[in-house]
Amino acid sequence: MRGKKYAVLICGDVATHGGFDEFWNDVVLMRAVLLRNGFASANIITLYGDGVDFSHPSRDNPRYIPSSPITDFSATTANVTLVFSGLANGDAANNIPQMTDDDFLFVWTFDHGTSSGGHALLCLRDANMRDDDFATLIDQIDYTYRVIAMQQCFSGGFVNDLANDRTVILTACSDTELANRAENSPSGENEVYNSITYHHGEFNFYLFSGLCWEQIEWTNVAVDTNLDRYASMQEVFNFIQSNDSRPETPQYDDGANNIGSWLTLERDTFVYIRDNSADTGMTPSSGS
Repeated sequence: MRGKKYAVLICGDVATHGGFDEFWNDVVLMRAVLLRNGFASANIITLYGDGVDFSHPSRDNPRYIPSSPITDFSATTANVTLVFSGLANGDAANNIPQMTDDDFLFVWTFDHGTSSGGHALLCLRDANMRDDDFATLIDQIDYTYRVIAMQQCFSGGFVNDLANDRTVILTACSDTELANRAENSPSGENEVYNSITYHHGEFNFYLFSGLCWEQIEWTNVAVDTNLDRYASMQEVFNFIQSNDSRPETPQYDDGANNIGSWLTLERDTFVYIRDNSADTGMTPSSGS
């Protein structure tokens, strides 16, 4: 069976015109990156802020003004639970399909993060979600492979909860570090359009660039180092690690079989199974 690609984008904070606009900018860009990598718009579920797209009359960069609203739910603990449970079991009332073990899942998170009692936490609109609780929710979903990318502070603390042999995890920092806004070094990390600066997360900027093979201002970048014409998740992480210049230590895990060496968002799950089970000696498992 030919699988589908699904994505969940979670940003628990809200942008303002005077600051933290990266919370909206990076949601829009992450969705654009997924569309460019073959995800259907109907299969991208976006949880942002209070459930409404950000807008401001003086912020007129067309890149960040979607032609129609893209926010599906507010980024609350209840809605994160609803979406992941919907993907696990199906939720027709909320237009959330049930995923199967032929499907691919991409999850991206952004907000403030913190730690407490030996756990990393993702800050959402109503409360914080612990790493183990987040893992319990996402682990109920069937998938062939999944990629999880996290920009928030202390995000490295989620790695040990989510890691397995069919998962690639990339985080902005370790479990003891803060994640940072891009500081525009060497250049081009934050855009200026009509005299307004549009900011990004440092990790996010290089994640976007690696997945699209070019920086935001359309400068091509060298990501495909093995020249197989795909950007594997390992190559994307290597690109992030080589360019992230903030005081943070990006983290990565792709399981015992190093699936990140060939797993790429550019292919669909049917091609993953067909082309790589023989190459790696792996037989993709069913279930989660």
